[in-house]
Amino acid sequence: MTPGPLSSKNDRIRRLGELLIELGAINDRQLNAALNEQRKWGGRLGAILVEMGFLEEKTMTQVLAKQLGLSTVD
Repeated sequence: MTPGPLSSKNDRIRRLGELLIELGAINDRQLNAALNEQRKWGGRLGAILVEMGFLEEKTMTQVLAKQLGLSTVD
């Protein structure tokens, strides 16, 4: 099936949690804990992971840029 006109690069974006685990930035336990917090209180997964101390903000920024195919600057 060929992508239609409404397809975008979002079709290729992997889930953030999966990407973070694949890159070795977090483990399954940390992802599940953050997802539980997200279900309970809402919010963005990346921010929750940083707030819980599982990731540094700089690492999250780099992973989000990779996920979206963007570059980062310091």
